[in-house]
Amino acid sequence: ETEALQLLYGPAPRFDCGPAAGLPPLNVSCTTSTRPLVWYGEVTWDWGDGATDTSSEADAIHTFTEPGVYRIQVTAPHDLGTCEGLPWDEVVEVAVCSEPQAGIEATPLADGAFELQDRTVAEGPGCIATRNWSVRDAAGEVVWDRPSGLEATTVTVPDPAATYTARLTVVGLAGESTAEVLLEPSSGSRPADGAACGCTAASPASTWLWLPLLGLLPARRRS
Repeated sequence: ETEALQLLYGPAPRFDCGPAAGLPPLNVSCTTSTRPLVWYGEVTWDWGDGATDTSSEADAIHTFTEPGVYRIQVTAPHDLGTCEGLPWDEVVEVAVCSEPQAGIEATPLADGAFELQDRTVAEGPGCIATRNWSVRDAAGEVVWDRPSGLEATTVTVPDPAATYTARLTVVGLAGESTAEVLLEPSSGSRPADGAACGCTAASPASTWLWLPLLGLLPARRRS
């Protein structure tokens, strides 16, 4: 029955919304990439922020004023009533970005090696532009640097008897944030001075989660 209706009226409507991420106020435009031969009736737009619109038009624009991740649901019923597969509906996610909250998860490996993972809090992947990883010695000299978009990387420190500082700087659409952690090859890793942390049970292979330097935390945070 559904296939017969699609043959009669054309393909089900397909909706595209963009941009997928941006700063508030964010104007999101939704258009119909596939339009049926005969429209199915009024379209209902549930914007995910408490607002809804109903229109006979296939396209719509909405403005999001607060940071967050919003699920836009579009429902297009059929004039002929209800049958299996109808009404057609689609869900699209949009991220309205705030300043990212950088975080590092450091896992000690063997022979002075550490696995570093990005644990940044952000509304969505589109809210992060770049990640810059670096490791400094006790004198503040950079001994390893990797500007990249990688969410995880592995580093081996030059001197297994020395202490180093790993730094992650995350540049987002709404600003940047930095997190640091001390790397001690002989004993693992621990938070850099001034950094807040949470950790699992201590063991040589424990994984530690370091949140950003307190001095870089924004006054207000949304996750």
